[in-house]
This record gives sequence, C-alpha cells and structure tokens, in this order.
Amino acid sequence: MHKNHHDSPSHNPGYETRDVKGKQVFWSLAVLSVITVICIFIAVWIFNFFDKDLPSSAAVVPSVAGKERILPPEPRLQAMPPLDLKKYNADQLAAVTTYGWVDKNAQRLHVPIELAIDLTAQRGLPHINPGDPLPAVTPPAQAASPAAASPAPAANPAPQTPPAAPSAGAQ
Repeated sequence: MHKNHHDSPSHNPGYETRDVKGKQVFWSLAVLSVITVICIFIAVWIFNFFDKDLPSSAAVVPSVAGKERILPPEPRLQAMPPLDLKKYNADQLAAVTTYGWVDKNAQRLHVPIELAIDLTAQRGLPHINPGDPLPAVTPPAQAASPAAASPAPAANPAPQTPPAAPSAGAQ
C-alpha cells in the first residue's frame, strides 16, 4: 500500500510541515568530514612524494639584483622596440592623413582617408557585373620592381556561358 505523505491541495499551509531527520544530517556531515580528511592525507602524501624528488638547491631562488642583463645574440633585429613602434605609428598616421605616391611610374597616389570617404560618398562605388572578371591587383612592392612586369591580359576575354538548365521533361 502506498501512503500519501502530502497534504491535500486544498489544505496548503505555505511551509514544510515535516521536519528534517537529525540522524540523516549527522551521518551526511560525518561522511563528508571523513572524505575531506582522507583527501587531505592523500594531498600531503603526494606533496611529500614529489618534494623528495626535487634537489635541495631548487628551493633557493637566485637573486637577479646584482647580475648584469644578458642580451640576446646578434643580430638584434629590433634593438629599440618602443622607438620602432613610434616610427611605425607615425608612418601609418602620415599614410592616412597626407597625400603621397603609391607608385610614381603608374601615376598612383594615396589621399587622406577623409577625402577618400567623401569622394566615395559623392561618386559611389564602381558597379561590377557578376560575369565580369575582376581586375588584377598588384601589391605596391611588386608594382615598383621591373621583375614583376608580366604580359598584359587579353583585352576581351571570352565570356563564359553558364550551363543550360535541365528541362522539366528530360527525366
């Protein structure tokens, strides 16, 4: 037979009507305490086991106060990193805020970023049809070198036709 320990839904006092059994709480805390003590003994044993493997000199930390700074071997590629970073930041700021040549032979300039944004807003972006081939872009370092010169692509490449769609009756 099943006994229903719950009160009927119509008689709901709003709090727990049964007490917690003290014996269960005591044994739960006792088991938890025993497990904690066992874990502490295991941890101490592991620390002692690994501590005897270390040499006694490992416990003493050497002092670096009186020692000379050891520099990396030559060639040091970046001797003054803070100065290099300042120069790099200044070069980047100049590239986006001033006018200058990207490739003098190809008559390509760079303009301040504010002007480039205004010009793009006025003129809009160039429209590229989905079937048109994209123009080849040469990085500035290669464009300046004569070895990078390559034959020009054909003026009118043959258009590629998409494959024909299968007809509904060809099954």
